[in-house]
Amino acid sequence: MAKYGTQNEVFLDLAAERLDASLAGSLVIEDRFLKTPQGADYHVLDQNFTDEAYFGVGAGIATRKNDPLVGKLNDALAAINQDGTYDKIQK
Repeated sequence: MAKYGTQNEVFLDLAAERLDASLAGSLVIEDRFLKTPQGADYHVLDQNFTDEAYFGVGAGIATRKNDPLVGKLNDALAAINQDGTYDKIQK
């Protein structure tokens, strides 16, 4: 099994046919690989990896443990969800 420093390195190896498959977040795969010329011949086999036992619920943002800004981040996310900004960004 190979270790990669970035997801872009994985995409390079996919395009060069040094890899047959990759597992990554669907937004990353769509925007940074499948919608590019290098990813044109590739597709997602199954987008329904939703088992909460393995993947949890929803999306997440990584922060440092005990970061004092986590509360502010959570408040900001709640605010943009409430006022519709998040939906606009997502579209």
